[in-house]
Amino acid sequence: MLMWFGERITASGIGNGISLIIFVGIVSSLPSTIIQVFDLSKTGIYSWFTVLLFFAAFAGFLMLVCFIEKTHKRIKIQYPNATMMKAAGMSDSSFLPLKINISGVIPPIFASSILMFPAAIIQFTGTDGDFFVSALRRGGGLYLLLFSSLILFFSYFYSSIVFNTEDVANNLKKSNCFILGVRPGMATAQHLDKVVSRLTLLGAIYLIVVCITPEILVTHYSIPLHIGGTGILILVNVVLDLVNQVQSHLLANKYGSGSGAKRRRVRVRA
Repeated sequence: MLMWFGERITASGIGNGISLIIFVGIVSSLPSTIIQVFDLSKTGIYSWFTVLLFFAAFAGFLMLVCFIEKTHKRIKIQYPNATMMKAAGMSDSSFLPLKINISGVIPPIFASSILMFPAAIIQFTGTDGDFFVSALRRGGGLYLLLFSSLILFFSYFYSSIVFNTEDVANNLKKSNCFILGVRPGMATAQHLDKVVSRLTLLGAIYLIVVCITPEILVTHYSIPLHIGGTGILILVNVVLDLVNQVQSHLLANKYGSGSGAKRRRVRVRA
């Protein structure tokens, strides 16, 4: 039923329908978090300064995630016939944009899905007193270590699937384009592989910080935060994608109306 609703939203509206349904489910948990924080402040557990600091830190955290998600590393690509293009007043170069978080939200989703199996086994067996079991629970030391390791692994694994450096190097070579200062072919693939590996490491560290911070706040500081790091990433990515699609539709309507007005003027003159 949800898949059908998502397809209907995608066909008749703006944005991905499934992503918007997930987005609504995540946003619906925010009012309960706000109410619980204010209730804790009324009972004296948290001061008003702590509440304001919590909301300011959460807003800053969202802004940091938005900034990193929109940040790209631009690799300069040189076109052939640069002299002729410059003489014609055209740009003789372009950029290959590479996101810091190339793998997106997939690594935390896969990592959390795998870590659900030990929790299910513990729940079925009923072994609660063991040190290993308590460390493997959500927020425990072993859980955080395994979660971080799996995010790092899936970041490299998924980025190698999404961005194939050899294919990109071959496409640039076929188009007679080259990266400035790098020879075409295998040298370009090796250069891109180094750049993507560094960006993937930075993206994995960023994902680990985003996903581990809410777990620590909930388990060790008893902050009633019902949205995790994966939810924050989905929330930001859906909003950014929706804003980009709205802007593209507005630009398309603007240029479409301009071309229609020109056609009407031509018809009137004829």
